[in-house]
Amino acid sequence: MSRRLYEALYLIDATEHTARLKTPLAQIDARAKLVVLLTFLLTMLSLPAERLSNLMLFAIYPITMAAAAGIGYGQVLRRSLIIIPFVALIALPNIFYQREPMLEVYGVVITRGWITLLAITLRGILAVQGVVVVIASTGLYGTCRAMQRLGVPHILASQIYLTLRYIRLMVEQALHLQQAVESRLFSRKTLPLTLWARLTGRLLLLSIGRGEAVGRAMASRGFVGQMPQLPYRHTKRWRRRDSTYLVVWCSTLLLLRVLHFAEMIF
Repeated sequence: MSRRLYEALYLIDATEHTARLKTPLAQIDARAKLVVLLTFLLTMLSLPAERLSNLMLFAIYPITMAAAAGIGYGQVLRRSLIIIPFVALIALPNIFYQREPMLEVYGVVITRGWITLLAITLRGILAVQGVVVVIASTGLYGTCRAMQRLGVPHILASQIYLTLRYIRLMVEQALHLQQAVESRLFSRKTLPLTLWARLTGRLLLLSIGRGEAVGRAMASRGFVGQMPQLPYRHTKRWRRRDSTYLVVWCSTLLLLRVLHFAEMIF
């Protein structure tokens, strides 16, 4: 358990560290990256489930962006696999309701339900990968600031930022609690179910207390419910490379959505 908690903390810190690197993607304005991400999600999610081969072509976006951000695509792929159980559970009933045969592979008839299941799962994986790459190359604070500059309500951007920050507090409290329990267990490796219930309640109380302390500290420093505005000199200006990035990627994604290159090739 402790190893997994340490891995979670490392993942959070690694995301912010990657955003500070001077990679090609990190030099792009965060607003351009968010608009391209939104275009990617709209074009990819609007593609019919029957066009599974065309859906696979949208993987070019997270693969290319991961390389431009200096992140191995394998790492991005591992992070996105966590969504599979949730998405697959939602799409599982399609297997029983959509029984129309779609194609036959080596004598095995594949129904529409299986195609829909694969399409929904792949969409979830690609969507998570796109979000992971943008946050890893921009940072959590930079992403929320870009949302504000694009017109997203301040309260929404602040809530997203504080919610994700609060996750770190909960992980830290869980790690301290786990260390305290291990120091009192001696050689025992398993915990009774009743103790797990007590630890969960204790973790909730500790997290709430820590959150209230952080809230009072923020209020004493003038926090009024929204992220403070940065001075103009610290705000990144829009440059030609940002426009080029925006136009090229939006055009590419729209072409992938409209022209169905996979059907033309195969």
